[in-house]
Amino acid sequence: MPGFKIRIAPPETTQPEATPLPVESAQRWDSPYDQHGLKPNVSVYVTRPAYIRICVHACSADVEVGGALVGQWCQDEQTGKPFIVVKHVLPARHTRQGSVYLTFTR
Repeated sequence: MPGFKIRIAPPETTQPEATPLPVESAQRWDSPYDQHGLKPNVSVYVTRPAYIRICVHACSADVEVGGALVGQWCQDEQTGKPFIVVKHVLPARHTRQGSVYLTFTR
């Protein structure tokens, strides 16, 4: 994406942003533990563009792939519960991988 930059820096605040749940623009990631009645400490939502990029990267090789998820720490303005919205995906381009391992290189 031309001109697209992600700046990784310490957060400007130590508090989450108060905002409504992103139910229109993102899908909540369901943990396998949710089926056992366990409540997560924080819910994770993934935007549609980020989800597509995750799927494309996951299918890009027959071995392990990796990367980083970039998003925003938020707090539901109605309930006060924390949640995370994954907005961007940074695929790890320079890795050594095999069928059961992934090593991030310089």
